[in-house]
Amino acid sequence: MNARIAQFPKPYVAIMDGLVMGGGVGLSAHGSIAFVTEKTKLAMPEVGLGFFPDVGGTWLLSRSPGEIGTYFGLTGQTMNGPDAIYARFARCGRTVRQTRRAARDARWPAGRRWRHRGEGRNRWFREPARPQDPSPRSRRKIDRWFTHDRMADIVVTLSGTARSWRNRR
Repeated sequence: MNARIAQFPKPYVAIMDGLVMGGGVGLSAHGSIAFVTEKTKLAMPEVGLGFFPDVGGTWLLSRSPGEIGTYFGLTGQTMNGPDAIYARFARCGRTVRQTRRAARDARWPAGRRWRHRGEGRNRWFREPARPQDPSPRSRRKIDRWFTHDRMADIVVTLSGTARSWRNRR
């Protein structure tokens, strides 16, 4: 179903406001227009239980820039709006008021056809995502710590980092 959502020829608008978990990630992150808000908390709780993400989460994480996908896939941490945009789970970051306006404006006149994927009713939908608050995640450190191909190497790197923090005190 997620693959069909990603290939759907008509606009598929998803607004991820509040908690978005499990199947909600698959139903929204694969759409042509996916919004996050300042209230977005995107989670893959199955990772915390020791399972791999489903509903296309693994596919999305593997295509995230740097090692942020590895980080979220291994730790099960919750993404906020800016994290979801950076990890390419969403394309637009707006306030709730702006998102409601976008949903209202997404109503298309009868008989209107999409000429190509990504065409919008107005420029507002095509604006690049600009998170309003910087993500609290340190992307450079995550890229350095999670760059290894083997879990054992990641654990050694993280253990060394923890020791160096303890020695600073």
